[in-house]
Amino acid sequence: MADFTTYLSEENMKEPVRKVWMQQEDASEYDKWISVVMTESGHSSMTGEVEKKEDLSVESRGGVDEPVSLETGERQVVAYIVQTDEQSFSGRSHITIEEQLEEVTDYEQVYVMSIELLT
Repeated sequence: MADFTTYLSEENMKEPVRKVWMQQEDASEYDKWISVVMTESGHSSMTGEVEKKEDLSVESRGGVDEPVSLETGERQVVAYIVQTDEQSFSGRSHITIEEQLEEVTDYEQVYVMSIELLT
């Protein structure tokens, strides 16, 4: 599990915040991730690596299509990537409860992107 944290000032919290995750795949045994937070007054970025498990034949992605409103202390899943060798996979477009998160993470390799506002 990789956890990226970015501090936003009270002023930044009054304007729209955009969050981007990018996965860079290569021949190494790690997937490289880049995380960027953008506001009207600037941006910050972080990088990290996650060990690959194996080559898996099926990949599915899901996430929210619209802006997400957050409350302080609330963690919201906004996207996921599932990689599996199973012949069929049923994903969700939006994960709102813990049971849905458990259902989507019951595969060989899963990446879950979430946002949480902390005080």
